[in-house]
Amino acid sequence: METLRPSPFGRIASIYYLRHESVRFLVEELGPEDSIEDLLKTLSHVPEYDEIPVRHNEDVTNTQLQRKLRIRFATSVMDSSHTKAHLLFQAHFSRIDIPTDYRTDLKSVLDQCVRILQAMRDICQLNGWLSTILRITILQQMCHSGRWHDDHPLLCLPQLKSYDAERIGDRVTIPLMQEQFGVEKASGSDMVEKQAKNILLESTTLEELEIREVVKVVLISFLIFKNLVALTELYF
Repeated sequence: METLRPSPFGRIASIYYLRHESVRFLVEELGPEDSIEDLLKTLSHVPEYDEIPVRHNEDVTNTQLQRKLRIRFATSVMDSSHTKAHLLFQAHFSRIDIPTDYRTDLKSVLDQCVRILQAMRDICQLNGWLSTILRITILQQMCHSGRWHDDHPLLCLPQLKSYDAERIGDRVTIPLMQEQFGVEKASGSDMVEKQAKNILLESTTLEELEIREVVKVVLISFLIFKNLVALTELYF
């Protein structure tokens, strides 16, 4: 008696609630040397985004929007749902203001991309494509943080603008900032805030209330990392 069994790719479609056409598309399009730009194009053209609405005259809006973005397309495809999805992702990464209807569409695009990116990772894992898996992970972080992968790492902090981040230092990361603020050795948040004020008031255009927001996020990220390390040591 023959037994029906799901294929590995069919299982992926079932786990992530994706159309079989979408999984077939990903299997055909993904490759071992895909760049971030290649993966973004693949993500945007998944059949799950067929229904992204392109309303009356939005082809004109798309043309105007793409002038502010890194990656551009021919005018002839401005009425495509997949082109619009790609532009919405780019606008999200670049933090560009978009019309109200576009913000609604962006929420839908981001909600769906979580499942699609997980499926992309699983497909690459089945094929043994570690480099592509790592780039998909970077793309996931881009979608989560709303930043390009090559943006200054401090731009994920609240209130900081590009010129402020550059004045703090080209190579300064959040862990380095935690070290500068003396987070690990401080006996309380007041000490950290005092040290942060001394550094940030001198090197940035931030006001004191804005600095408090930065300090809050820096402290929270440190505590999260510390708890993760503790859990890792406990279980492994």
